[in-house]
Amino acid sequence: MRTKAKKGDLVHVPANTLLITFGADGVVKDYEKLPAPVNLLVVHADGHLYKVMNGSKEWVVKAKDVNKID
Repeated sequence: MRTKAKKGDLVHVPANTLLITFGADGVVKDYEKLPAPVNLLVVHADGHLYKVMNGSKEWVVKAKDVNKID
């Protein structure tokens, strides 16, 4: 069983994982498929979704697609 991440945790995000940003209306604004694995900082954890920082942008990723770094 995976350990859930919380704000301030680092998570490993594998290559080919989809990162998404949403507009104020809840519609997908932008997305990016990662070309290589990265470790990202969780800035908000909400159930099955994490908001993470990638560069200077906040993205949403599915919790099931990442692994918490202990």
